[in-house]
Amino acid sequence: MQDMQNGYDAYEMKDTTILEEPIGLESGIFGMETTSDSSKIASKEASPANSTPLKDDTPSNVNLALKYRPILFSELIGQESVSLTLSASLDSNKISNAYLFSGLRGSGKTSSARIMARSLECEKGISSHPCGVCDNCVLALKGNHPDIIEIDGASNRKIDDIRDLIEQTKYRPSVGRFKIFIIDEVHMLTKEAFNALLKTLEEPPSYVKFILATTDPLKMPATILSRTQHYRFKKISNAKLLAHLKTILEKEKVSYEEEALNLILKSQSGSVRDVLTMLEQAIIYSKQNLSVEAVSTMIGALNPSVFDELFLILSSGDMQKAREFVLSVRDYEAQMVIDELAFFIKTKVTNLELPLELATRYLRIINDARYDLQNDSDSDFCLLLCVLRMCEASKVLDIKTAIARAEASVLKEASSKDSLESKPSEGIPSKLEVRKDATLSASSKDFVVSTSVKERAQSENLEQEASQKVDKALEEVEQKPTFLELPKDTRYVLFLERLSFKDAELGEIFENFIEYKSFEDGILELDNFAPDELASIIRTRYSGIKLLLDEVFGSNLKLKVNKVLAKVTPKSASIDKDLP
Repeated sequence: MQDMQNGYDAYEMKDTTILEEPIGLESGIFGMETTSDSSKIASKEASPANSTPLKDDTPSNVNLALKYRPILFSELIGQESVSLTLSASLDSNKISNAYLFSGLRGSGKTSSARIMARSLECEKGISSHPCGVCDNCVLALKGNHPDIIEIDGASNRKIDDIRDLIEQTKYRPSVGRFKIFIIDEVHMLTKEAFNALLKTLEEPPSYVKFILATTDPLKMPATILSRTQHYRFKKISNAKLLAHLKTILEKEKVSYEEEALNLILKSQSGSVRDVLTMLEQAIIYSKQNLSVEAVSTMIGALNPSVFDELFLILSSGDMQKAREFVLSVRDYEAQMVIDELAFFIKTKVTNLELPLELATRYLRIINDARYDLQNDSDSDFCLLLCVLRMCEASKVLDIKTAIARAEASVLKEASSKDSLESKPSEGIPSKLEVRKDATLSASSKDFVVSTSVKERAQSENLEQEASQKVDKALEEVEQKPTFLELPKDTRYVLFLERLSFKDAELGEIFENFIEYKSFEDGILELDNFAPDELASIIRTRYSGIKLLLDEVFGSNLKLKVNKVLAKVTPKSASIDKDLP
């Protein structure tokens, strides 16, 4: 009887120890109950919002992002350096007190934290390849492990929440080897909360581990960063994401077009979770047949073939067809069309399908169009202006084409001149006949030698003349003499127009505070009424201003600027005052 009583007392003591878990966890402050009450565990398993099912037993209604979530380090996409380092750390049993995972959303931070926690809790020992079948692994995979506590830093960011967390570190794990705290979006904690966490983070109990995850490590205090092992998750390349999507679609038995997958990738920018969510939406919309047309319609993007048609229009320089193109895309947002056009041009340049000089012109026009969209409510007109400018830019000759045309013109002129000289005029003896009459006594050998020397000299003269004409043509292309033929005052007006087109702010400053005085003997004289803050803007952008001045007034231009100290009302203000 005494033995039975002792055994009963021991059972009572054990049960009391279990019930001494802190109240904070029972109240669900951190979103995870740790009591051993079987009814609570059963309710957690029944809640799909808080459970991640095993891949082998995944219900058909679970979304793709959860169904194909990595459960091993080897399954992480595009994070080889992180997975190798963490695997080596686990296999060598060199475990840190705290880890920090940073990177873009959907790059694998939280998944890696869960894999790390499961690797530490596996009953078969600490390993980078947890067994997945023991009780600890199964509970961790389902999100029900009592010693793996996930905390949302955005909603539990106050100092009281962190004090409750610190209180939990005083109690040993109830089931597993460690008590692991995963704090997501840790940069959202307040300054006071970070300060309260410092001491525990640096010297936690031997059975406590912290895994922090953030998308913005720069917002975290340096004192926290210095107490953690920092792992940076890279942006996942589209090539690796594309291969991952193909694997999933083959498993799901969904037909697809590769260009349709590229549209999905382009719209989600490197986040695996976002890409899989969009993929699932596209599968539903397209009824298990992912086509370019279906995906582009679903996400509201233009079909890439539309831009192929646009480039044919640009190369032809047909303004009417360019206008018709703009009308055909009026149902789409102008900003989106311009962004898609910029992406299409970049793709062409990457594939070496578009000359670099022409692509540079196009991108400058697109940047101007983006600026216009920010300052003009008529987005359709901004888009039309952008396309028409691109048409004009396609007509401009590059320097190589100008040289080739100049050379062709010179060679044609030289050949026609040569043919005229080779044909003798009527009634006039040819040079050869005169030569023969004058040198009847000379030997035929001497005659041939003298003739070949004369022909060589004529050839050299023609080459020299052709070279001079090519140089002259190049000089005309570079210096643009059409500007130099304009009246002096008109040139300055033209300069102001070109400056305003390239830089609206500078154009306004010049119109209001810079006054044209004269242009004589290659010296342009201007009066400067600009205050100091505007004068500093002119100085910082002087190189661009000088290029435009050289273009309009000639490369040998000398600039003379008179600083006028008197306070003068801007020209635009005086004009406005005179208006009724």
